[in-house]
Amino acid sequence: MTHNHHKPVLKSHSSLPTFLDWKPFKLASLFMLISFAFFFSCREEKKEEPKGNFAVIGDEIVDALTIALDKDPLNDKIRYKRAERLYTLKKYDECIEDLRVAITTDSLQAPYYHLLADAFLDNNLSSRALQAMQKAGALFPNRIPTLLKLSETQLILAQYDAAILTLNEIVRLDAQNAEAYFMLGTTLNEMGEKKRAINAFQTATELDAKLIDAWVSLGNLYDELGDKTALTIFKNAVKIAPQNPTAIHALAFYLQNHGQEQEAMNLYRKVTTLDPTYTAAYLNCGILLMEKDSVDKAFEMFNIMVGTDPKDWAGYHYRGLIYAKKGKNAEALADFRSSTNLNPENEEGLTMIKKLEKK
Repeated sequence: MTHNHHKPVLKSHSSLPTFLDWKPFKLASLFMLISFAFFFSCREEKKEEPKGNFAVIGDEIVDALTIALDKDPLNDKIRYKRAERLYTLKKYDECIEDLRVAITTDSLQAPYYHLLADAFLDNNLSSRALQAMQKAGALFPNRIPTLLKLSETQLILAQYDAAILTLNEIVRLDAQNAEAYFMLGTTLNEMGEKKRAINAFQTATELDAKLIDAWVSLGNLYDELGDKTALTIFKNAVKIAPQNPTAIHALAFYLQNHGQEQEAMNLYRKVTTLDPTYTAAYLNCGILLMEKDSVDKAFEMFNIMVGTDPKDWAGYHYRGLIYAKKGKNAEALADFRSSTNLNPENEEGLTMIKKLEKK
């Protein structure tokens, strides 16, 4: 994998990307309003009683809010607070139920729909997530954070034209909105329109120089195009935000892919000092150590990675490679099985399992 960064060529706002015509958005909003009225009316026909109580789960915050809801089960604010905590705990069904009641009680709170969409997405209900955000977009057509969230959801579901249409409306409301241009660049990049994506990312950095994700995305695109000025972009990002782990990691990854391994390793270590949960830094640092035959140090990196994020398949995979290299076949087999359970498309892991099972 390689990444590129480029020094942005700043453009005047008169050269901002041309979006779609505004009229279709109004028609789309009308359609969304009708479709969501139907969606929610279908759910309301069931006339479900609010569920204030469910089994005590042993979480102090949730259990305290549950006690409060015993006294006032229709309190939408308490429902939302509990839903936030449940979402953090990855109890998505319970989170969704709380948000259903909260929205039934007060349907004009945009954050309720945002969290509902996140819960649906993480619960593998992507179409429901889109419906939630379309509903929000229809209810709050001038609320930019909601429109940005809608465009993000549309992008996740690969509805690129719809996402651009939504972003077009944001720029109509606020022509200086850097986040809209960042999302536009991300959408165009997914569509394979690299040059237009670069223009959008450049505009985002013009409008908000502190938008580090835009700098990183811009650098990555230039690197993909083989333009060495990508390095300048990554350095610009670190200069703007010298304590930002994302900016530092992006520079380190570029250096790693361009033969400057020691500099990259130093930066990866800085990332893990700033953010001990930044698993990508452990992964890339470990890979560099493996390449230098520092197997024990590499093992330490992958071991930390597994402990930090047990649901990341890559940590198990690379730790399994080291176990196999050391002849610890049982441990290697266990790690490869964990890795392929988390990522069934890990072909190297599947191959290693077959190889180790024969021993």
